[in-house]
Amino acid sequence: MSIIMPNLLEASFTNKTFAPHFHDEYSIALITSGTHNFTCNKNDFAARPGDIRLINPHDIHVCKSKTWGYITFTPDSSFVEAFSESCQKELHNITFVNPVIHNHKLAKLFMDLNSATKEWQDELMAENILEELVVNLISSYSNNESKTKNISYSRKKLLQSVEYIKSNFDESLKLEDLAHISGLSKYHFLRKFKEEFNMTPHSYLLQIRIQNAKNMLIQNRSLCDIAFSCGFSDQSHFTRVFNKIYGMTPRKLVS
Repeated sequence: MSIIMPNLLEASFTNKTFAPHFHDEYSIALITSGTHNFTCNKNDFAARPGDIRLINPHDIHVCKSKTWGYITFTPDSSFVEAFSESCQKELHNITFVNPVIHNHKLAKLFMDLNSATKEWQDELMAENILEELVVNLISSYSNNESKTKNISYSRKKLLQSVEYIKSNFDESLKLEDLAHISGLSKYHFLRKFKEEFNMTPHSYLLQIRIQNAKNMLIQNRSLCDIAFSCGFSDQSHFTRVFNKIYGMTPRKLVS
């Protein structure tokens, strides 16, 4: 299996608030200091030093802590699923069941992975540790069963508006236009959207813009260009929204 090492981010926060948000990727983090109080899909959790926090793609979460630190990486679905070979079965739609786990062995592997990547700069060792860490997380803490979900008619209609937002995130969108796509009145659409996705259409639009902006940052595009391309009024507006969601500046995230 060909492994591309993920970028590990080490950060700490003091009196920092985050807006409710989601990621297209998994967020796998080792808490290193403080207490990380957060809400994930409307449920409250607390992660302490040595705990591993697992957030699935599109899980809406928000941090409520005052002071805490972590080491994290954000692999996409294909990266995680590639490790199913090591589990001796092919897995898809891997979902981690518990947002917080307590496992001293895996916490040590996480620390060793960070050291091998940043201090020792031993790529072969890092790849071995990475595989052991991810395979153990999949084997012990995920639900990999394929379940066919019945999608209601109303959800199908709402998903049409979501696809429209994803395809037109760089434009100025109107609530009545999104409601029309879903075949609902403006305020009925707003209520049903909030019930289904736990955020307003405007908040969801900002999430999609920031997700696309993050991909552009990796391509080393200028902040001004990214802001314009993602539908923000200016670079300052883009930076404020980014900082509110990720708790750091755009450049800090990719540095």
